[in-house]
Amino acid sequence: MFRWSKSGSPSSEWIITDRAVDLRKPRARARPEKFAIPDSRRVHILTIGGSGSGKSRLLMDEIRRAVEIGWDLVVIDPKGEMDRSALFPVMFEAALKSNRLEDLAYTDLADPEVSFRFNPFSFPFPGDAGLDEVANLLVAMIEKGKEPFFRQQAFKVCKFAIYAYDYLKRREGKEPTFSISVLQEITTYEWIKSQVEIFTREAMVDPRGKMIALMGGSVAELDPRKFEETISSLSNLMSQISVGSIREIIDVKDNPVFTRPWKGKGILLYIFTASMTLPETSRMFSKLVLTWLLTTAGKIYRRDEGRLKRRLLVVVDEAARAVFPEMINLVDKARGAGIYLHFAAQSIANFDVELGSAAKRNELLANFGTQIFLYCGDDECTGRYVTEKGGTVVLPEVVKGSGGLGADGIVREKEVYVIRPGAISTLEPPDQERNLGGQFIAFTPDKKGVRVLTGRVKHIPSANIRIKGMKTVRV
Repeated sequence: MFRWSKSGSPSSEWIITDRAVDLRKPRARARPEKFAIPDSRRVHILTIGGSGSGKSRLLMDEIRRAVEIGWDLVVIDPKGEMDRSALFPVMFEAALKSNRLEDLAYTDLADPEVSFRFNPFSFPFPGDAGLDEVANLLVAMIEKGKEPFFRQQAFKVCKFAIYAYDYLKRREGKEPTFSISVLQEITTYEWIKSQVEIFTREAMVDPRGKMIALMGGSVAELDPRKFEETISSLSNLMSQISVGSIREIIDVKDNPVFTRPWKGKGILLYIFTASMTLPETSRMFSKLVLTWLLTTAGKIYRRDEGRLKRRLLVVVDEAARAVFPEMINLVDKARGAGIYLHFAAQSIANFDVELGSAAKRNELLANFGTQIFLYCGDDECTGRYVTEKGGTVVLPEVVKGSGGLGADGIVREKEVYVIRPGAISTLEPPDQERNLGGQFIAFTPDKKGVRVLTGRVKHIPSANIRIKGMKTVRV
């Protein structure tokens, strides 16, 4: 077993490289400077890079650092590779080195039998707070219905169904559990309609029953067509998140991912979503996990409540698969809750496909204060995005005089792009044989605004172990 010696304690900042150049500075004043993301960062990170660009290496480095400095961590990985340069071996090795193997959990969507299982609809919050979170998560997962009115009525219907079920179970002397099986039952048209009739018809004598009866009355007043549309959306959602292996993983009573931090324990959760063999299931499961974390984790990790000193880092590879328009507000709110996101994707265009427009994509990515671009062959979309984000500078230009050869020149100002179009497709990928990281272009905030940096990522070593059949092998 390795032990984490004091001399080997990690830096308080994540260093990308010690030698970066700010492209916004005049060449005569440009000097190599450190590109580091401080431990106290309050912004999310976006990394874009094509195959072989070194994107996974950057994720490995941040995962290693997050484990060693004591953060909680959730990694969503669609590839699930187990060689030395993959995410889970690095995560395992860091947990071993930091004596955090007890915190480590592994979920494999392609193999539920060996997976760490959790119920995303089970919360450690007492009373109505936990019930409200179930309703919030259901509504946040509904992709249909962008207008606020639809979401308000969906929340109204979900809240009534959940409160009514909770009330009925407690009246029977039983502790209610909101598993996927229960939610499928109580979000049907027949169940909600029958409970609305029961609660509004019967004379409830206790205050709790009267409150739920008022909720039922509010649901009964909804336009019948809108009510059916809401129920239909809920039914579609429940069908999507209860298929095959997703159901096997989440159809349990408890949620250790949240109960462990609530009890002061750590969690290092790796989730392999098996996108190659289960593409649609992988996409839905990634969305469920990410929405669940963003919807509820803040109540546990919000520092002003003083519950935890640690923070939660959520790393999502191929992140475009896990986003949808309703997630934009959740990503924005996560920053104030001690939850940090690191999204990685192969191209900006991937987000356009999932979100439906460049405007929605820009709205989402505006929440990612640090954006790192490695080699990418997509000059059309990603290249244009980087060029426009880099902005322009005004430079002096000498124009020859009209008097012919040898005439005095005229100096005028010319506006040029800081980053030339097509620059990202010329960045060099990493060279592991020479211990060289890949070239990058990055945007990162500082006290004076935004720095536009370029340079080479530091060399990031592979893990010293390999995972074979879930057994570790030293190399």
